[in-house]
This record gives sequence, C-alpha cells and structure tokens, in this order.
Amino acid sequence: MGQYRNLRRAAFVSNLLRALAMDPFPNVKALACETMAPFCYNHCEMLLHFAEPMGRSLTSCLTHAHAKIRIAGLRALTAVFWCGVWKHNHEVVQFLIARQDPNQVP
Repeated sequence: MGQYRNLRRAAFVSNLLRALAMDPFPNVKALACETMAPFCYNHCEMLLHFAEPMGRSLTSCLTHAHAKIRIAGLRALTAVFWCGVWKHNHEVVQFLIARQDPNQVP
C-alpha cells in the first residue's frame, strides 16, 4: 500500500512540475526547472514512466527567449534523461528533433 501511495505522489508532483514548466511566466519556468532536476535525481526509481511526459513539457523552456530559462531547461532535461529508461528516452529526443520553432517575422 505504501509503494502505491508513493507512486501516486510522484505522479502528482511530476504533473505539477510539467504544468509549471509550460507556464508562460519566465520565473515560474525557472522555478519548475530548478525543482525538476533534484526531483528526478532523488526519485529516479519511481519516475521511469514519467520521463517522457516531463521531457516533452520542457520544450517551451528550451525555446524561451531568456538564456537563464534555456540553461535551466537543459539541466532539467539532463535530469529527466537520468531517471528515464533508455529505450524511452529516444522518444524524447525524437520529439525534440522533430519540433520546429514557430515562424515569427518581426
């Protein structure tokens, strides 16, 4: 019963971090990335199946205008790769490769 409860808490926290990483406000994104990295490193055995959604949620951080957010996003993505199963991490990489920036002409 305790294992199931911990898994539900991990799912709740990972969903919360995913939502914060996709927030339009830059300080919230920075906080989400700075929190996601230690969370992934400390709970990697429980986050095997949550690595792909968390990696996908970091795409808005990787394309942000502020360099601070992009660096924090890369650090969080490294932590997400650390806690994920290698056979599923390639799906995150494929998603990042296939993603295109919107065409914005000033």
